[in-house]
Amino acid sequence: HINSRHASSLMETAGTLPQRPPSPFPNHAACSLPSLSLQVDMARAYLAMGELEPAQRILSEALRLDPTSSDCQLLMARVALAQENYKLAHQNLEQALSNDFSVRSSPIYHLIRAQVLSNQGSLDEAHKQLEEALKLEASSPAAVSLTDKVSIYLELISVLSKLGRLHEAQQTVALAQSVARGSPEEVRVLIANSEILIRRNDLDGALRLLASVAKESPAYIQAQVFRASVYLTHRHDRRAYAQCYLDLVTSHPSPSTFVLLGEAYMRIQVTSQPPLSLTGMKLGGRF
Repeated sequence: HINSRHASSLMETAGTLPQRPPSPFPNHAACSLPSLSLQVDMARAYLAMGELEPAQRILSEALRLDPTSSDCQLLMARVALAQENYKLAHQNLEQALSNDFSVRSSPIYHLIRAQVLSNQGSLDEAHKQLEEALKLEASSPAAVSLTDKVSIYLELISVLSKLGRLHEAQQTVALAQSVARGSPEEVRVLIANSEILIRRNDLDGALRLLASVAKESPAYIQAQVFRASVYLTHRHDRRAYAQCYLDLVTSHPSPSTFVLLGEAYMRIQVTSQPPLSLTGMKLGGRF
């Protein structure tokens, strides 16, 4: 049976595998104080990696250097969004606007504002902000990174889906696919597409779409994790959920995937269901 012993074993196995390479950034506390622009770039890179605490710490230091930096305030808003602190994100946006009114010409300002509004339930206003973001991006495309451009489309897809405008959401997916094709951003669009299929109660279609990602693809791990969540949340199929992670560890053995498998086992054991049998689930003889 799957129990805490199996989960602990996975965590121990993860500890024997090659570890994550060191951060490409210097120990910030041990360095001489970098310039404001370098601090912003470092914070942006940490945020992209999901390392919220160092990003927030660097931005706090940068704002002590220059309390009027709208770039820092916008990044602080993005950190707050990632932490689901929508009130703080709104305050950061207002401070950025107070410091520099021209920030309203930034597509990113309107994207962040739309994300805050969407999470507050103001979907129509969020939609307007995203339309403005796309209009501004079209007028100066070089000023917006591919990641941010895809983020605008994905937020628009999310808002349209929440509004029940699924046909328009699907049309926006097609636009996002053309923008992201051949890039690492492609998997984000694929997941957004699968979410629309789920909203249409086409679980089979969503699962087929996620399963279509090749194991060799850089997007495979993210697609497999989302596929597992669909099995558990919508199908209530713990066996298929666990199998997704077993397949993931088999094809991509690493500390992070073993930890994901261990966490998956612990998650399905907290339910009132009987323990899930390992019968028929093999992991290349690892257990």
